[in-house]
Amino acid sequence: MSFANDIDKNAVIDRCKHGSVLPKITKFYINMTHEKTIPKDGCLIMKENVNNPAKSNQRSVRITVPPGFCSWDDGWNDCETDRSRVEFYDGEGVGSRNGVVYNFSIYIPKEVNLSQNKKWNKRHENTIFLSQLNTRTENHYSSLVMLVWTDHSGLIFQTYDNFNWYISEETKMSNSTPDSQKGRWIDIRYEVDVYPNQKGKLKIYADNKMIYERYQHPTIKNGGSVSLKLGIYNYRVSEMKEPRTSQYVYYDDINKKVTSY
Repeated sequence: MSFANDIDKNAVIDRCKHGSVLPKITKFYINMTHEKTIPKDGCLIMKENVNNPAKSNQRSVRITVPPGFCSWDDGWNDCETDRSRVEFYDGEGVGSRNGVVYNFSIYIPKEVNLSQNKKWNKRHENTIFLSQLNTRTENHYSSLVMLVWTDHSGLIFQTYDNFNWYISEETKMSNSTPDSQKGRWIDIRYEVDVYPNQKGKLKIYADNKMIYERYQHPTIKNGGSVSLKLGIYNYRVSEMKEPRTSQYVYYDDINKKVTSY
């Protein structure tokens, strides 16, 4: 396998494999979005060294989206919809009448350019998502939480209330700037009571502090499930400016705990 110039090939342990665990990183099986058309070095298990951080077990997952890249499958084509991505997610998800806690840590290197030279303009802004907490049924797909990166505010948790794509609330990390969020591990935790009724509950923690909570609100539709997704997902790629470079981030300590009610 060939690697991009900004990837240390001597630190590569393996590619992420669709339908498998990430050894020493997850204990649950992950699926890859557009798994047949993502770049071969888009999702890599990396050994810790001076260029590649890890939080535990001396390894982490590096997600890389090369400039000009896009992927597709039978159901969706990013190349035709002004998008690009490399993502993996909990392939099983968590169904109704359960509580689930998803934990993960994210590391955004100081040198990486996630926004790709776009000056912020709220009306014409490319959007970079780094995590999603999704809810789905056989016929429905939406998000409870989308974690966004912007150069002006850093990490922003966008929450949605009614199974649609209209943002209900935006929550930032307190006492934190974009520069202070780069070059270190940030611990994130989603707690969900999975119900299609008023028993539903959502809490978000960042750096071990609860920054958002919502009670008495459904978190799935009937027959649905909740699932964590991690990786880089770009919307409005055409708003990015040249010269383009690879976008990359690291994830580690990814786990879930399910409690049956």
